[in-house]
Amino acid sequence: MPLIMTDVDYAFPSARAPLFSQLSLTFQEGALTAVSGPSGSGKSTLLDLLGGLREPTSGHIYSEIRGVRGPVTAASWIVQHNPVLLGRTAAENVALSLLSAGSTHRDARRNAVKMLGEMGLEDRVDEPVSRLSGGEIQRVCIARCLLGPSSVILADEPTGQLDRENSTLIYHALKRAAFMGRIVVIATHDAILMQDCDRNIVLDKGKRDISASI
Repeated sequence: MPLIMTDVDYAFPSARAPLFSQLSLTFQEGALTAVSGPSGSGKSTLLDLLGGLREPTSGHIYSEIRGVRGPVTAASWIVQHNPVLLGRTAAENVALSLLSAGSTHRDARRNAVKMLGEMGLEDRVDEPVSRLSGGEIQRVCIARCLLGPSSVILADEPTGQLDRENSTLIYHALKRAAFMGRIVVIATHDAILMQDCDRNIVLDKGKRDISASI
């Protein structure tokens, strides 16, 4: 179910020039895509458009199944300051995405514990989130997102608060999510991470049509 942007224009209210003009991109299942570029080039705005948080000024954003257009599937988000329930443990926070999808408490905890282990937090499973560091909380939020049911994952600087070792853990987790058939799009300044993505879209602050920059 590719995620497709066709001839998309986007301009902020009162802006003199559009941020994007005639933007056409296709994001395939099973691919990890990095979106890079200088501050102000539109990385976060592109994610907002893909996730439905912003409406394009013109053009279309849609999913396509067997040649039939449909609405974009609700995306799972990873941002630098994800909300958490401070009075709950790491495992309880991660299990929320599974419980909301109808999983039993037993299965939700088992899968949450497994995912936290993959995030390097196996010794913090039953620790209240209020006692975790900022980087640990970020990994808890990423684990919760990866266990969610959405086929689209949008990550805005997911490694921004993490050291190289933990950034590598997150990259491999996102890579596995793509390998399992999800669409994963990352806005990042991390040059090392970008090198290992399946695709890198480079936004140029001075260029409004970026389809040729892929």
